[in-house]
Amino acid sequence: MAGRGESVPPKPRAAERTCWTPDEAAAFLRHTAASIMIAMGIPIAVVSKTLRHTTLAITINLYGHLLKDSADEAVKALSSALDHADAKRCNPTLIAGSDTGELPAAA
Repeated sequence: MAGRGESVPPKPRAAERTCWTPDEAAAFLRHTAASIMIAMGIPIAVVSKTLRHTTLAITINLYGHLLKDSADEAVKALSSALDHADAKRCNPTLIAGSDTGELPAAA
């Protein structure tokens, strides 16, 4: 234990460790794999099944903090889809198969 005026060396981060028990190494690799899958956009349900979690809630509880951008991406995707649909409604030339700019005839 360090006395007054003595500094305590910081605890090494996980990636800086040089000696791992087999269980620690497996856990570190598991968390790394899950983080990479989530970062690459793999659906959380697939990540959960890959990790063999018994429930999706376990995966979300452990890795939910990595999904913070998911809500923003969902909003952007929905907004883009609505903008595209609105553009088609307002500009009939965007409707597939319409070369004349007129609305297609009713069948």
